[in-house]
Amino acid sequence: MVSKNTSKKLNKKSIGVIGAGSFGTAIANILAEKNDRILLYARTQEKAISINKTRISSDQKLSDKIEITNDLEQVGSECSAISRARFGPARHPTLTTELSSRITSLIVLT
Repeated sequence: MVSKNTSKKLNKKSIGVIGAGSFGTAIANILAEKNDRILLYARTQEKAISINKTRISSDQKLSDKIEITNDLEQVGSECSAISRARFGPARHPTLTTELSSRITSLIVLT
């Protein structure tokens, strides 16, 4: 019963994917198969604009259910679950701190 309620909750709110590289884009497309709205976070505004314009990220066509953002606050406030693509703290030292300050309650998928 608990897992059924969790599934319903996740479908009502967005799922965020941090990282618009090849791995993050693949994860976002897979999640879009079973969920209504996915927010894919790109680190720079330029990359977000480019992906929005072409609907292609890392040579992968994006599902229509995927929205691109470079706003961590949006990801933190609109998503009930967040998946982090492969990156380490050495590469993005402030990302975890920035994201955790914008989130009150969520499931983090790693």
